Amino acid sequence: MKVSVIIPVFNEEASITGVLDQVLALDLSPHAIEVIVSNDGSSDGTAGKVGPYVECEDRVRMVSSDVNVGKGSAVRRGLESATGDLVLIQDADTEYSPADYPKLITPIVDGTADVVYGSRFLDRRWPRGMRPQNWLANRVFTAAANLLFGGSITDEGTGYKVFRRKVLDSLHVEATGFEFCAEVTGKLLRHRVAIAEVPVAYRARSGRRSGGPGFIDGIRVLWTLVRIRFARVPDARPPVSGA
Repeated sequence: MKVSVIIPVFNEEASITGVLDQVLALDLSPHAIEVIVSNDGSSDGTAGKVGPYVECEDRVRMVSSDVNVGKGSAVRRGLESATGDLVLIQDADTEYSPADYPKLITPIVDGTADVVYGSRFLDRRWPRGMRPQNWLANRVFTAAANLLFGGSITDEGTGYKVFRRKVLDSLHVEATGFEFCAEVTGKLLRHRVAIAEVPVAYRARSGRRSGGPGFIDGIRVLWTLVRIRFARVPDARPPVSGA
């Protein structure tokens, strides 16, 4: 089984090499791994930092946009180049630890789940270093998703999401920005696709992230959840194991 790690990146020259080093150092045997860095119009030295990895490591590829469009667009662009059976979304900063990959993919490999979210809230009520406004936004978005769809997840906005490839493809994601998470979550919950959660390590980095989500992004997240919940004609149900 092959795992495609998609890393959407925008102006992360200070952290991308550290993330790539951690991912490439992992041993996921017997599973293969490929890394797709989706450069979303970075204007700093991000592309230059990734270049040597592409040249020297056959497991790494980079796809790029000339302009910054948004996280959702970057993930979708990366997915077009992915060849794995599983798709894992990895943020380009250092807030999450790739050491959690084995437990993130295990429920899918074992056949007990088709989608796994790495939750920052299963082991800690308040993730380490998370700013109050971010904590509140996460609680609001998660509560909204559960209320609208009758779900029971703990972390709608987590940066660690793993999908069986055929399930993610079937969602026909259209999001271009940070509402990507809300769209996939809403569509999965609407179709009663179980989302398994495992606790993951998390340490918020200091300062405002480049191009990070803001107030308008939060409105888009909530609107996306509401729109999917009350859509008249739902998409076809995603294929799941045993279906």
